[in-house]
Amino acid sequence: LWNTHIGSLNEKLANFFLLRCIKPEGAKKLQIGMEELAELINETRINVSRKLNELQDKGVIQLKRKEIFIPEMTDFLKELQA
Repeated sequence: LWNTHIGSLNEKLANFFLLRCIKPEGAKKLQIGMEELAELINETRINVSRKLNELQDKGVIQLKRKEIFIPEMTDFLKELQA
């Protein structure tokens, strides 16, 4: 269940972020590049990039150079489950 290498891209992203936070709510900031994130969840960089940009377009996350900011973790998880 918690393996970040198993499942769909959405499941991998959700598990990756959940494993790195104490509480699955509130704002989160992760210092990581898309290429490194892609390697850690066993996905291609282009797939990760597309998904993260899609989430940014929906206002769920904010992307900066080697940084992912999630204003509200519960909204992020809901969007990945949709």
